[in-house]
Amino acid sequence: MVFSDTVTVYRAPVVDDAYGSSRDWEHASELGTFPAIVLPATSTEADDPDRETTTLTVSVYLRPTDVQATDRLTYEGRWFEVVGEPITWKGRTASYMRVRARRHS
Repeated sequence: MVFSDTVTVYRAPVVDDAYGSSRDWEHASELGTFPAIVLPATSTEADDPDRETTTLTVSVYLRPTDVQATDRLTYEGRWFEVVGEPITWKGRTASYMRVRARRHS
């Protein structure tokens, strides 16, 4: 597998607030920049005619690393949120990880 893209992974601390707890993305830590393959998965539009919102979901393939379902990543200068748990599998010669991520615009 040739990794021709790069993604940067970020993790935010959990803080207590008036509603319980949430992620503090203003104080997120950069975990690193990794070689990857980023492929489009789906693109949808909101059904509400008063909202012009689209959602782009991508599949990110990379070597296994510490990516969690609560992380965010950047790709080509755009922010994506990780969707679900990343999946890791072993190939014949190497191990890989698939991360689903989405962005709303």
